[in-house]
Amino acid sequence: SPEELKTIKLFSLDVPSLERIIATGKLLTTKNPASLIELHEELSKNQPATSQIESREDELAEEVLRKSKEFSKKRPTKSYFHETTQKIDEMSSELQRLRERTEIDFIRQKRSIFGVTNDRQIEVRDSDLQELYVSDRCHSLALSFIEKAEQGSPLHRLSKTLKRISKDSQFIAYASTAGGVSLRKILGFIDIESQGREFAIGRDGEINRFQLHPRYLEDTYRNALSLGNELSDYIRENTSRRTLLENLSRDSKLNIALAVNFMKYLEKKTKEDYQSVIAYNRGLKRALNLSPTISKKLKNHRKITKKDLENYSVYRYYSNFLDAGKSFEQIRDHIVKESFS
Repeated sequence: SPEELKTIKLFSLDVPSLERIIATGKLLTTKNPASLIELHEELSKNQPATSQIESREDELAEEVLRKSKEFSKKRPTKSYFHETTQKIDEMSSELQRLRERTEIDFIRQKRSIFGVTNDRQIEVRDSDLQELYVSDRCHSLALSFIEKAEQGSPLHRLSKTLKRISKDSQFIAYASTAGGVSLRKILGFIDIESQGREFAIGRDGEINRFQLHPRYLEDTYRNALSLGNELSDYIRENTSRRTLLENLSRDSKLNIALAVNFMKYLEKKTKEDYQSVIAYNRGLKRALNLSPTISKKLKNHRKITKKDLENYSVYRYYSNFLDAGKSFEQIRDHIVKESFS
């Protein structure tokens, strides 16, 4: 019938929005939105903005690499560091705008549903669409919960982090399983180290999401490889000791794999969870030789006072790490609770 020949537009999503919906499924629920991942991979290939995106990613990687080498040799002034981070953030915002230019239209044609972007069109199964609706519902639940949080609160901060890491959520979830490190811990480090920024620089030259320190990269690389797991293989296949810093500046997945395996290495070398967290920030030797007073408060973190937080960076770092993990659990618990209500 003529009705069956009509093309009906159901809805549209830009690629980053689809990535955020996928991220909700991968990181905040027990669902595995495999068909959505496949749909994203197929429809985001070879788009008009691809060359511009790749060009901007190269520019960002080169800027981060250059500043990492510069800052690791000589610490910048606060004003110069602020100027540098502002420039990198502005370039990252432009990159995000380019990514948002690729939009996917979901249409119904005859009795089939298709995902369409520019000259690409693939059929979407009913189960795919149902998966999209379920994941989108979970994403909406997360957003509604976060919107109630105060500006500047750990929960509000984590929401920005989750948005920024959505592009790599699938690999983060894989790294958590392959490396044997909890998502809560991984997201805690991402949140306090870079607030999820794919391209970021620290004042001592630390690089990207996990702020890996160039001065200690050789040790980090050796220790991460020593575990002999799937992530070790991934690291070995995608970089070398000689090209590590350059590869880390360009490859967000390598940054994740190296950092997660290093976390696992630190877990194996420490007895207490707080020791592995502090070791990531201050080094293993210092974490194992904390004073009895500091160790006692970190072990029983509820005894950390406001004055402690004001006077000691070690308490602030660990407290912020715990706040990020708690916020992650709150969002996840809210989704589970509301999904079954």
